[in-house]
Amino acid sequence: MNAFQFIIGKKIIDIQRIDTMEDYEFYSPIGIVISLKNITEKLIISRSDIRFESDNELDENYGFEFWETILNKLKPGDELNLFINERIKNIRIAEFKNCEIKGDGFIIKQGKIAGIELITENHQLLFRTNQGNWINIDEKNAELPNPDNWEWK
Repeated sequence: MNAFQFIIGKKIIDIQRIDTMEDYEFYSPIGIVISLKNITEKLIISRSDIRFESDNELDENYGFEFWETILNKLKPGDELNLFINERIKNIRIAEFKNCEIKGDGFIIKQGKIAGIELITENHQLLFRTNQGNWINIDEKNAELPNPDNWEWK
């Protein structure tokens, strides 16, 4: 069980994307911003974290005013549109067992989140943070790489 179980049963009313450009790549967002019915703050799923933020916090943390990143509305062909008006059935968070990769003379800090799985009434999203951000939608065989390095929470 994880700290986000309370969103089970909530309806997704809007989804936006955090990208580096307006003409974005469908399957590799920096983050996904989910608005839920009757919850003021937005659920942010990003390469390093999952959390709730207000609109002001979202602006401050992602540098929209300086065009470091862009908050995009979904394009008509974006498969994330499938999740709008769906109710959340389950959410799982995969956390790395060790947040650092140690090499000969260097350490790579990879954050604590390996991936997030969001299941709605009719669809499934897997947001992978390992080796760059990537989302899989409704792919039954999609899984996170290196299963020995993380565990579901």
